[in-house]
Amino acid sequence: MTTATSWQVAFERLYEANRELVFNYSRGILRATEDAEDCTVETFEEALKAMKKGQVMEPSRAWLLTVAKHRAYRKSKAKKWFANLDDHTELASAEFVDRRFLDEAEVKSLLADLSREEQESIWMHDGLGLTHQEIGDIIGVPLGTVLARVFRGRKKVQRKLGLEGTSV
Repeated sequence: MTTATSWQVAFERLYEANRELVFNYSRGILRATEDAEDCTVETFEEALKAMKKGQVMEPSRAWLLTVAKHRAYRKSKAKKWFANLDDHTELASAEFVDRRFLDEAEVKSLLADLSREEQESIWMHDGLGLTHQEIGDIIGVPLGTVLARVFRGRKKVQRKLGLEGTSV
């Protein structure tokens, strides 16, 4: 029996820690579970190749999700790569609407007032648990832009719920 090399141990740790995140992100873009599973496998194959070659010691979540984004984009052949939150109503009830239960129609109504960029940023932050910096790295915008999108989107939701003046 051979001893696992450092990149093998690092890869196993990386895979276990990020498998679900990469899958959920891919499914948000592709919608189909099977396509998301394929995208997840391809993403980790690319990470493994990079680690074996020594190009990347241990890829960050942002690096993994950037690879997943590009893989999913190629798979979907869509003009826009980000998710439509109509299919992610469970994510929309994140911290900014935690004071009351919302049904699916209410969530969709709240999301309809948000720009695609605001939906995307809130979904990635509150739904997937990414940091603002990671979101910026993945979608290629400055940190301040991500912060503004999340803030503006939450403010719109608060206004519509009659919760103005509460913390965002």
